[in-house]
Amino acid sequence: MSNPRGENFMAWADGNLLPSYSSITADLKALKTKKALPDRVPQVQLNDKQRLFKDIVHDYAREWHRAKYQGGEYPKALRLFSLGAPGTGKSTKTKVTMGGLVDILGGEWTDLVKQATPTGCASFQMSANATTVHQLLGLCLAPKHDLEPREVKMLEEKFKNGLCLLVIDEFSMVSRAMIGIVLGRLQNAHLDLNKVGIIMIGDPAQLLPIGGVPSWSVKLKRMDGKDCHSDSIYGLNEFRELFRMPKLEDIPNFNTFKWNEKEKRPSEVQRRQISDFTFAALQGEYDAVYLDEVKRSIHGDKQSDLFIGNVIPRSRYGKAT
Repeated sequence: MSNPRGENFMAWADGNLLPSYSSITADLKALKTKKALPDRVPQVQLNDKQRLFKDIVHDYAREWHRAKYQGGEYPKALRLFSLGAPGTGKSTKTKVTMGGLVDILGGEWTDLVKQATPTGCASFQMSANATTVHQLLGLCLAPKHDLEPREVKMLEEKFKNGLCLLVIDEFSMVSRAMIGIVLGRLQNAHLDLNKVGIIMIGDPAQLLPIGGVPSWSVKLKRMDGKDCHSDSIYGLNEFRELFRMPKLEDIPNFNTFKWNEKEKRPSEVQRRQISDFTFAALQGEYDAVYLDEVKRSIHGDKQSDLFIGNVIPRSRYGKAT
């Protein structure tokens, strides 16, 4: 097909070939709703570590629900990392876990549990109730810290019933600066972060933020040797406080770490010092479940074994394109 002679192509295509934006979003919503139906009661056999994740989340949700509706002290705010290589069942165990929350939190569980991802594609894969981080918190492409009254009102309305759990999938793509913005928006909504459980799911060896520093990074300088942006440093401090990690300056050998970061070609000794400091810096009062049993494979299929055992591990660590 081609547009009639003399007619603007985009105007013609918009009316004849391209579906409207509203019809696209309506179709996606219908697909997600249809997709969500089997997610409610998944017929999946979880392994021990997947069940551990589910039990941690469900136990926290029960205590939180009891405190909110029956009175009493709220549980210590959940801080949980769910890590694992591709094919280890991170998405599967998350869907099973989220699907079981309706029995704990009741019909309003989708108001009390928010699931978000950095991209729309990832949110579609996560669940029918997931959205992007930007859409959840009303962020533009270059979000600012200060909000207008109407933006604050929008956040207050969205979280008026409180927030039991914030679940962020593919968190390796969320930068430190974005983490600072996210936490700031939750506080703008007058949420007490000491009563909000936060779960980070992903694989730190996969995609990293574009033009940013990963949330867990302790880097103070960029690759070009310049200091990281103030928003990135703010996000670093907020992330560490959130997951109950010590301040960087309180960790032994902090000054040595800062000095080593200046070196464009650090020696083997300096690399070891940086590694040791980073390990110490990642200690904190949080939970972590690491999935290491690859489930995405076909028994007896050589190509599947090659893909799972060789291609994926090499790609994760930059040894293959």
